[in-house]
Amino acid sequence: MHHGEIKLFNVGECLHLESMLFRGGAWKSVRIPAIVGLIESVNETLLVDTGYAPRFFEATKTFPEKLYALTTPVVVEKSLKALLGNTSVDFIFITHFHADHIGGLRDFPEAIFICSKHGYEAISDVKTSRFSKLTQALLPALLPEDFVKRVLFIEDLPRVELPVSLHPFTHGYLVLENYYAIELAGHAIGHYGIVAGETFFIGDAVWDMKTLTQNRLPHPFTRMITKDVKAYRQTVKKLQALQGNNPSLRLVATHERSLDV
Repeated sequence: MHHGEIKLFNVGECLHLESMLFRGGAWKSVRIPAIVGLIESVNETLLVDTGYAPRFFEATKTFPEKLYALTTPVVVEKSLKALLGNTSVDFIFITHFHADHIGGLRDFPEAIFICSKHGYEAISDVKTSRFSKLTQALLPALLPEDFVKRVLFIEDLPRVELPVSLHPFTHGYLVLENYYAIELAGHAIGHYGIVAGETFFIGDAVWDMKTLTQNRLPHPFTRMITKDVKAYRQTVKKLQALQGNNPSLRLVATHERSLDV
């Protein structure tokens, strides 16, 4: 089973208090990257998220969405499309639908999306107000208009038992016959990670690896934007156990500042 070459890109940054990321962090603003993974194999090219994009600023020009831009200052020097150049993208795996993960979706009109059906329903539900979506960091304007025509829902893929090397995660979904999608509940509705060979993209399961290595959970204030705090903590414990069971597995968190990108 060939898993391909993996490259990481820093696609935009936001400013946030380090103390929110993990307990004991400094009460100062730090630059938090949005890391995107590119997996290139013989058969296909797959992106893990798309980071921010200039379109974020368009989507947050008016109220209530402008509150997002005001509370989370964002800097985007280059879009993912610009960073990739002529690289063709066949698939985009969406860990979840927060704006810093889907900012560049519209830049890849030929790509097939792979995501959670529940996550998509949360951002696309017309009965949910714009303000309510905003409190969940959801900006529907970032979605391509033909999204539904180009999507594979994770929940519709083959559900499989995972190898012992990924325990205590016991079940996942087979993606493109090469990768495993694994639910990482708690942070957001329909939050999934993806395993490619010896790399596990864990999205926002943690914002900083100190949460796993030193058991330093995010500041209690962040519970306001965490969908299910109990599930979040269970996911952290599972990831800690996974690290203990399989130390050779590389965990890549979207906002980890120590990554060499």
